[in-house]
Amino acid sequence: MAFDAGMLRLVVNEIKNLVFDTIGYKTATEFEITESDGVFAEKKDGKITVGGKTIPMLARAFFLSAMKEKKGETEFKIEEKAHFSTCGMLIDVSRNAVLKVSALKRYINHMVSLGMNAVILYMEDVFTLVLVWDLKD
Repeated sequence: MAFDAGMLRLVVNEIKNLVFDTIGYKTATEFEITESDGVFAEKKDGKITVGGKTIPMLARAFFLSAMKEKKGETEFKIEEKAHFSTCGMLIDVSRNAVLKVSALKRYINHMVSLGMNAVILYMEDVFTLVLVWDLKD
């Protein structure tokens, strides 16, 4: 799906807000977006430029730039290449201390902020399954 410039700006702003809200970061600094094959974040002359080939990469660029700004760094340049096409977590949701949906959503937001693009929910046979069709036919 191709985005027009206005739609792309809206999507990028949503990603930035999700990351910043997740890590509790606020800034008045304007961000520019650039094309990049991997994660890219740079602060130079008071201006921050971020880029990423995918939405999780772009989210990671926002996250890394926020961490550098929190440390008070006035200039930085970060470039990362993905070594794997899929990076994520396996979460056991089968029994004992199962996450609530709201907690799982927060967890996923943190994962996206770190640049992860997959989540696997593991469930054991702890559910009763009802057969809804007859296999005898």
